[in-house]
Amino acid sequence: MDSKAAAPGVRAASAAPIRDATPPPATPTVAELLTLCERSRADGRHLEGAAEAEQVLATADITAAEQGRARELLSLHRLRLGEVEAAVQNGLLALEYLTRAGELLRQSQMHCTLALAFHETGLNEPALRHVLGALASSRASGSPLAEFWALSRSSMVHVGTGDSLRALELGRQALDLSRLLEDDEAQFAGLNNLGDTCLELARTQAALGLEATDALGEALDNVQQAAAFAHSQGHSFWETIARTNLGSILIELGRYAEAREQIGLSQSLATANGYRNLELDNGTQLAEITRFEGRVDEAILMMVDQLADSTVEEDPARLTRLHRGLVEMCKEIGEFERALAHAEKLHEPDAPPHPADGRAAVPDADQHSRDRTGPPRDRAVAARGAGVAHPCGKARPTGPHRPAHPAAEPARARPATARADAPRARPRAAALRGDGRPRPLQTGQ
Repeated sequence: MDSKAAAPGVRAASAAPIRDATPPPATPTVAELLTLCERSRADGRHLEGAAEAEQVLATADITAAEQGRARELLSLHRLRLGEVEAAVQNGLLALEYLTRAGELLRQSQMHCTLALAFHETGLNEPALRHVLGALASSRASGSPLAEFWALSRSSMVHVGTGDSLRALELGRQALDLSRLLEDDEAQFAGLNNLGDTCLELARTQAALGLEATDALGEALDNVQQAAAFAHSQGHSFWETIARTNLGSILIELGRYAEAREQIGLSQSLATANGYRNLELDNGTQLAEITRFEGRVDEAILMMVDQLADSTVEEDPARLTRLHRGLVEMCKEIGEFERALAHAEKLHEPDAPPHPADGRAAVPDADQHSRDRTGPPRDRAVAARGAGVAHPCGKARPTGPHRPAHPAAEPARARPATARADAPRARPRAAALRGDGRPRPLQTGQ
């Protein structure tokens, strides 16, 4: 018998290959996509979550309830990715549906997201209306967790309006409430967000010539706990936020080596997980440290490199901060022509307005509710004034930055004019932001 002959019942090698009988994966249903999108939100996987929400919205014949839920989730995912315009646009549409449906708990959550989005761009008047809406809805719903988020967001917005002491009181209330809840995100956010508020209070106190040691100490303690908790949970987004904030606090304390270490850890997480806006903020922090260490020329190059990033042109708030920071640094080393060139960029006809100058640029939810018949394009154009900052933070005093702690002053003497020319802080100075530094980061709904 030929040794090469096929055995009985065995297919010859030259025969047609066996077809794979495994059926192709089924397309997920809308309900499954929404579940995945919610899971992505909880895990901090915002790129995936945004894609899942967009897939729901692209599905034919989805119900109003499904569309509303998809826009809720998409608003938060886009905000976490630094896309504030898209966050506002989807959030306002979601809030319209939730208001009609009488969904109090979800209304409160949506108000919190919108408060953060408006606050991100310095629009604290609509942000304040949304935190008031969040508090009213949360208490009407009877949910302690929703009330926690409303208190936390209210604390954030009060810093933006210049009422730092009230912000601190609300932040401590939120932290106390978080300790009564069995909710990991609330536990993390209670610590991180109060630390953020304390950092902003310290910066305001320093701008007014007041002692800021106690506020910085409380900020450091809370954010260190938040970073440790986020790491223990393996939650990359929370950890990125906390380590970025920790870097900012350490900069204020003049502990630059420790700040670099925390910022490096944050930047690695941001790069690995696609948090591009946070990665850019870490770059700005490193430029800030370089400046305070006396290497202003090098810091300027780092900021100019950020201006060359392709995403910055789509981020009006960041673009404004970079140019303002470069104005101050160029003045600091006596390069007044370069400073003037960056200042002129801030006043070009198509330049983005400073947040404090554009409070009415983005309508709040009430305005949208009164004009629901307007076409979607009108809403998108109206929302464009939101600009883009990033998922976090508070505004702070104008003028050249000086670290809040005495030890943080660089050893190199600064020109006398750098201090004398700094604008005097006003009670509402914390509502402005023009020094080129990244905002501290808030988390949550």
